[in-house]
Amino acid sequence: MNYIDLDVQLNKLKNDEMHISFFVDFAIENIRKEPEVVKEALDKAMKIAQNNKFEFAYSCCLIYIGWYHYYRLETDLAIQNHLLAYNLLLDLDDKKTLMRACNALMSDYLLLGAFDIGIEYGLQAIEMSNTIDDTDMRTRLLINTATAYSLGEYYQSAIDMMNSLLDVQYEISIVDRLLIYNILGEAYYNIEEYTEGYSYSIRALQLIEENNLEYYEPEILLSLAPTEFKLGKYQEAINSFEKAIDKCEKYNNMNTKVNLLLRWAICDISMNQYINAKLKLEDAITEAKKTNSNLILSMLYVQLAKACNLLEQYKDAYEFVEKAREYDKLVYSKNNSLWFAKLNAYKIEEETKVYKELYDKMNTISKIGKSLTTKLNLSDILSSIYYEVKNLLKADCLAVALYNEDEKRLDYELYMENNENFEGWSTLIDDETSIGAFAVRNKVDILINDFDNEYKKYVPEYLLLNKGVEKVPQSLIYCPLIKNGKMLGVITIQNYQKNAYNLQDLSTLDLLVSYIVIAIDNAKLFNEVEFLATHDHLTGTINRREILRLGEANVEANIDNTDLSIIIIDVDFFKLINDKFGHSVGDDVLIQVSKMINEGVRNTDYVGRYGGEEFLLVLPNTNATTAKIIGERIRKNIESYQFVINNKVKTKLSISLGLFEFNNKDISFYEGIKNADLALYRAKELGRNRLIEYRK
Repeated sequence: MNYIDLDVQLNKLKNDEMHISFFVDFAIENIRKEPEVVKEALDKAMKIAQNNKFEFAYSCCLIYIGWYHYYRLETDLAIQNHLLAYNLLLDLDDKKTLMRACNALMSDYLLLGAFDIGIEYGLQAIEMSNTIDDTDMRTRLLINTATAYSLGEYYQSAIDMMNSLLDVQYEISIVDRLLIYNILGEAYYNIEEYTEGYSYSIRALQLIEENNLEYYEPEILLSLAPTEFKLGKYQEAINSFEKAIDKCEKYNNMNTKVNLLLRWAICDISMNQYINAKLKLEDAITEAKKTNSNLILSMLYVQLAKACNLLEQYKDAYEFVEKAREYDKLVYSKNNSLWFAKLNAYKIEEETKVYKELYDKMNTISKIGKSLTTKLNLSDILSSIYYEVKNLLKADCLAVALYNEDEKRLDYELYMENNENFEGWSTLIDDETSIGAFAVRNKVDILINDFDNEYKKYVPEYLLLNKGVEKVPQSLIYCPLIKNGKMLGVITIQNYQKNAYNLQDLSTLDLLVSYIVIAIDNAKLFNEVEFLATHDHLTGTINRREILRLGEANVEANIDNTDLSIIIIDVDFFKLINDKFGHSVGDDVLIQVSKMINEGVRNTDYVGRYGGEEFLLVLPNTNATTAKIIGERIRKNIESYQFVINNKVKTKLSISLGLFEFNNKDISFYEGIKNADLALYRAKELGRNRLIEYRK
């Protein structure tokens, strides 16, 4: 629209408030491809509406200026405009335009991750649409509701809703059909039905090409590129990622660009391209920090920590885990304050007791969630879950199982019944007698209120969680623990009475689960980072820095001059193994040797990889005589062991050992290391495969 046309339309608006429909249609058609032009036109229209006290026209301008901010990821400004429009339209009693405001607010809150608030606005709009003949608006509302389901990881619900839309008798616009295909492509990708998802993404791209809608292309490629990657179409996936990012920059679509970089980085990590992943994540974080997207920043920092882990940059990994936790807290704090603001806008606290109770429960869950996500010890998290859940729901029994992906197994780390803690157990993921395994396999929540008559919907027969009890729970809820598509495990609450739970209880547990999965994932990642910071990545023994720190600490703490010994172990002729069989075989040998060393020491001893093929033992409260017994036991075990190479060649190995006893408190730890090293050198001089104690 040129300036002459704009002036003409603005003059018409001055004389007729209903001419705002021209600006609404113009915004709908152009907000994505020419956002600045649309914003300029709406600003001028809104000024006219203010001057002439056109409240309806003013509300319409607020809605589409809010969309302008939405696409720029300026969520606070988007919500501010949309809430103001919503409240004005309530007073005007214009349900048709009010539906548009609800639809906009739904999108705003979904972008923030406040799914409950967003879905509530969406359902409110859908209810209004039943009384108004506006099929286009109803279609868009259902599309946004399906988006909410998808963001909340209820992918099958999103698929069902979109398939039902495709079956309707009335005409669906090309853009809406495009969005439906995109949601289906995304949902099928997330439930790992990649071929089906690929077909819908290709259909969407065909619509884009046929109708010159290329500004939608990045959103389609956001699903298509990782789907191509999963289907083994690696070069096609790279091409799609590159093309999508170019289009994002062309149309200033930063939200999609950030998500593309995140997904591309995840693909890079799976292909061991950790540096590439790190660079992409750093670029994405730079863009995301320009907005209030705390939810996406949390996801980005989690992946950046993982990349640093794999690059052995453990200090950075730890810092990025902490960053992710900080943004998680901001998300929950933000969601809680936004919920409170919404309640104030409606004045529901005073007017509706039901909503007040819902808010109180949400606030309680938020506080519980914050408490859980501040813990980094997994056992502390699990022990807290039982008591927190009992304060919210009627739970005679509660169990939490963590998913072992390598073993395809659920490990029940927590089982509580009537405040008594029982020993955990494991069950395979394909166990046909486990309802928990069914929930994990199918990624579905399960609600049972009459166990004897309902359990066969899920399993042909059922084994009790606690086989030692006589009383069988009759009401059960199972919720899979899923974070960003990654299966972490399952939680179940159970009650002895029939009909103990309803859908509200399921929703309550689901909401709490959203915090539990973050707490568990953070704890696992923190423990992994903490472990890798002090342990050798190959052998799993203590690394050089940590074993030296422990040794020095033991010497400094040895003020009473009690017994303390160290042993340096070297694998004899290790270089020949590397030269003959290769370094990967050498690594396997070191892993086996370290395992045998660990089997030969006591629980109070420390074993560390000193460097290369050398290991260092720190033996507290141990004199030279006892240390020799330990060292000789290890030496003989290794000498008699047949090492298998490449699953067929068997060979013998030996080790040489240098021992030093700290019987003089004036000797530093590093002097002791030097003396043990001299003893090791002497052992090698004497023909290897022996233990020598240092003597002056």
